[in-house]
Amino acid sequence: MKIWRWLMLPACMVAWSCSGTSNDSNNTNSNTQASTCGQTCQDNEVGYALDATIWLLWNENFAGQPSGAQNKTVNCPLGGTAQISGTTGVGSNGIDTVHLTLNLQNCSNLDTGYSLTFTGAVTWDGSFNGSVGNTLTFKSASLVISGDVTLYNKPAVDETCAVSLTDTYNKNSTSQSSWLDGVICGRIVNL
Repeated sequence: MKIWRWLMLPACMVAWSCSGTSNDSNNTNSNTQASTCGQTCQDNEVGYALDATIWLLWNENFAGQPSGAQNKTVNCPLGGTAQISGTTGVGSNGIDTVHLTLNLQNCSNLDTGYSLTFTGAVTWDGSFNGSVGNTLTFKSASLVISGDVTLYNKPAVDETCAVSLTDTYNKNSTSQSSWLDGVICGRIVNL
């Protein structure tokens, strides 16, 4: 009987040390993170999802295509549509520019951290170069965001609000602290 108690003690200690929750965890890609995805975690995943969805629409419908005035309606990755209009350009220095409005209609996408749908007009402005980096803004006065963040406790997301994000990446920087910053529904996003 005494041996059984000594075997249970380490098992209980391991279970106790691995339990716990955090309602505001920021790091969405850590295995040491607590078992809930709080509001900050959710907002970061929503920001990442919007960024990834717009980049996917770019790559599938504009990359490698002639630049200039754009006006096309395309299918979103997992349903819905995006009516995209505005201008694109490529400078002699290889820097791409975008000044587009994406009217998303039930535009769905998913990845390991989210399964979300977006509806509303999003402006996408800025420049990028695959070998150097990018500086782009995503803005919406009223974006409908619905679906699930598929991390930890899998919280549902269902809100309509203003979104303003900046996607910056400098390939040559060794001290970049984040690449996606801004505000979703008045809350800070910082990845």
